Amino acid sequence: RIAYMVDQGLVPCVVGCWGYYLEEMGVDRIKKHWRNLIARYGAYPVVWCAAGEAAMPFYSYSGDRREYDIRIRSQWTDVVRYIRELDPFRRAIGIHPTCGPTPASKCGHSQVDEAGLLDFDMLQTGHGGHHDLPSALATLQYALDHEPRMPVINSESCYEGILEMNREEIQRLLFWTSVLSGAAGHTYGANGIWQVNRVEKPYGPSPHGSSWGDRPWQEAMALAGSTCLGLGKRLLERYEWWRFEPHQDWIDCCQIGIYNADHAPFFVPRAAGIPGKVRVIYTSPLLGRVERVKSIEPDARYRAFYFNPSNAAEIEVGAVVPNESGEWRPPAPPIFRDWVLVLES
Repeated sequence: RIAYMVDQGLVPCVVGCWGYYLEEMGVDRIKKHWRNLIARYGAYPVVWCAAGEAAMPFYSYSGDRREYDIRIRSQWTDVVRYIRELDPFRRAIGIHPTCGPTPASKCGHSQVDEAGLLDFDMLQTGHGGHHDLPSALATLQYALDHEPRMPVINSESCYEGILEMNREEIQRLLFWTSVLSGAAGHTYGANGIWQVNRVEKPYGPSPHGSSWGDRPWQEAMALAGSTCLGLGKRLLERYEWWRFEPHQDWIDCCQIGIYNADHAPFFVPRAAGIPGKVRVIYTSPLLGRVERVKSIEPDARYRAFYFNPSNAAEIEVGAVVPNESGEWRPPAPPIFRDWVLVLES
């Protein structure tokens, strides 16, 4: 399975276990488990996730949560250090967090005592659809600004179809706002896949007593959001996307997005790219409309097009002709919906 994922151009993220198993197994047995994982899969181009929801106790835990947090963070710090020292392939290491009430508590670096042991910061920002979008964007910015600096990926957010919401428009909004804000990537999830529901045997209730849903994985894998994100990935792969930097200074907005009044400055169109080479701008009725593209380089010769993030259709805009101040007003898109505006030289 790992080899198949690699053959498809995917980088597998190997999750060692869920966090509460550390209490049951103890540090020494978890280390032996990780020694086996490294020996078995380390030669593949994988990344490691030390644990999922690392600092979360088991559902029935009734002890002192503060004491638990201090102890479990220390133990996971020990395990992460062991993985780093043992792995001869030097694969990147992250750790998946719980989803607490603050931006810090939604970040992987909060699950250990020494954030510098991690190579990338994994986030979990909730599954509450529109309600959780401000938190997701605030947490992303918090993680990007946190020291020591490291790549940031929202590793769990609004799985498609979970709670019978979080449809494809939420997937597009999270993907584009994240990658154009400086995230190193984005994780897509679908309800039905993560628990590997089968038609004849759904996963069933979690330990809290309720099921998260019974959609079979064969249906979940074909949800529209995954197609939208795949199309977005292909668009970014046309360019040197790894060189992209956020550039909110490239755009001005003239309309207030639906959520701006209560959640500014997170609900705004997002822009990123490579100066003089390419600019990618995501806009949506939720975020507001781009009135001006600014600071256009005097020697740049851009052509522009609108990219439909649902079906990859492109609408040619043509040559970008800025005014003497280096500003350009893009024409309104033909349909009132979300769009990706691309300027390429």
